[in-house]
Amino acid sequence: IVGVGDPQANISTHHINVEGVTAINQFTFNNSLPWGDPGRFAVATVTVTVNDGKLTINADHPNAFNTKINSVEISSTTSGGGDPTLSFSDATLSKTLTLGSPASTASNFISATGFSTSSVTVNLSANENGSVPTWLKVGGQQLDGSVTHNTSNAEIVFQFDLAGLSAGTYTATVTATAPGDVTANFLAQLIV
Repeated sequence: IVGVGDPQANISTHHINVEGVTAINQFTFNNSLPWGDPGRFAVATVTVTVNDGKLTINADHPNAFNTKINSVEISSTTSGGGDPTLSFSDATLSKTLTLGSPASTASNFISATGFSTSSVTVNLSANENGSVPTWLKVGGQQLDGSVTHNTSNAEIVFQFDLAGLSAGTYTATVTATAPGDVTANFLAQLIV
């Protein structure tokens, strides 16, 4: 919702574009209206898509003159009319390593759809029988929920680290959580 007008100026042609969509088209008012009269103001509601993470509002029009924005109210909606979703490309990410071998990596790819922006930041966490696994990391950090990743880069590189482990199979559920408690899970497995 955007509002324009001027309680005192007698010469104005108000024009507002939001993300290139005309919201208020060359609004002028009757100069005989007293100062402060509600007829000196216009309000419009427009729904737009923001693709670059920045809402652009301007008065670009050859006839626009002395445009005054009085108010802007911004509400976020999901694109496509559907619920936002997160998903991983692989349901299971498995690595087999021999004791004494160095840490190794494997990638999983995340996608986010239906959000009001083209990418979102997710928090990554992992759970292995109620604990954060020490053998699975991103960027050298354990997945305790404080590790973040922006979906503008779909690839997430996971490190599998044998330090302190004995032979066996280790399994953890990895969860990505986006704003609005939207989640996606996959199973990470390390076989030593």
